[in-house]
Amino acid sequence: MPEPRLALKISPSQKRKSSSMNKIEDKEEDEKCHVQEDNGIFVLVGDHFNYVTSRKFSGSERSYNNKTSLVDLVDEAVANGDLITARSYLSIEGGHGRVSNKWKLDCAIPSWNEGKDIQSVGDGCLVVTGTDILSCSVVWKGYNWDVFDCSFESVDELKVFLAKNTTNEE
Repeated sequence: MPEPRLALKISPSQKRKSSSMNKIEDKEEDEKCHVQEDNGIFVLVGDHFNYVTSRKFSGSERSYNNKTSLVDLVDEAVANGDLITARSYLSIEGGHGRVSNKWKLDCAIPSWNEGKDIQSVGDGCLVVTGTDILSCSVVWKGYNWDVFDCSFESVDELKVFLAKNTTNEE
């Protein structure tokens, strides 16, 4: 079998998950608010995997046009008590790890995810849905991820690989 290869992206139909903090009760406000779709990519090649998901903006962030770096923008937002903007800009997430190390992240944003396995940062393991490798998707982190490159020849082969390599058994 060739070296495992898998590339996923968040399905375009996946909208950002709503939370009680982001719910807008007033219909007029809801129509004015532009809700950004999440973007993300997950790549596995051989023993290495990487992923990144986009920042989550609510539409309520303030502009700090005079700031030239993320650090300056977040510092200014916090100094002004604007935690919505600060949290939005800090909401990007990503990581790198090795399959052979039980999917543990050795480098991550946010840093507190380092040392965690992919199951604990993704609310469970990678679950394959569908019956055909060309149209299946993988559910992870509450999103459907479309497969856009894959070395596996069947859904069953992909399921076996992910199940075998994401178990916590020694």
